[in-house]
Amino acid sequence: MAVNPIANLREMLAAQATGADTDTAKKTRVFEQLLDSSLAQGQPLSGDQARHLAALVKLEMMAGLIAWDDNGKRDTASFFASLPPVPPANPAVARQKFSLMSENRPVATAAPRLTHSTESKPASTIEQLVDKAAQRYQVAPELIKAVIKAESSFNPRAQSPAGAQGLMQLMPATARELGVEDSFDPEQNIMGGTRYLRDLLKRYDGNLDQALAAYNWGMGNLARSDGRLPEETRNYQIRVKQYLTEFSGKRSA
Repeated sequence: MAVNPIANLREMLAAQATGADTDTAKKTRVFEQLLDSSLAQGQPLSGDQARHLAALVKLEMMAGLIAWDDNGKRDTASFFASLPPVPPANPAVARQKFSLMSENRPVATAAPRLTHSTESKPASTIEQLVDKAAQRYQVAPELIKAVIKAESSFNPRAQSPAGAQGLMQLMPATARELGVEDSFDPEQNIMGGTRYLRDLLKRYDGNLDQALAAYNWGMGNLARSDGRLPEETRNYQIRVKQYLTEFSGKRSA
């Protein structure tokens, strides 16, 4: 009989809560609610994702993985966006050097409808802001959407445990440098995040892997590295390029 990773995960959560202190039991219940919320929203975990989540529960005891917004509500979008992705079907995607500065290509006029949480801005509004940012900073709109999906799953209220905020998960210091006064304002966030992404693409001569590594890990860390990246950053690169392929495919369909 095939192993059901969701059932195994629920058993692990139940076992973790049994006899645990109040704080641990509370965290366990929150994880169970996150799982239920994912399934209820029609976004069930894949087998690989469930196994990753089970490993996180076992090894890290859920510490620091749940973010809360200003209203005290659980930020499930950031949590599920942080799960390691299923690798793309085409390995060549992960090795490509993609030219994403769009001086010589038209900006999409009919963007695909985006998936978003009930607390997100309407998808059409986000699409319009993405197109506006793409035209202003000459960055492919598919890349902007891919970064937004990987960072916040299109949730304008997303906030990470490290303090990154909004759709493109800007750190407060970075937001200030970009002139963003309110990172939870979708227009300010997308404009600032796209400008930052444009600057990184120029800095690294259009090398998408390096630009994404700097966006996720920081330019300073990347400059000091010997070419080796942390696992989180490698997974981030794969996830963004997987979404980039999906959005590019929808545009050409």
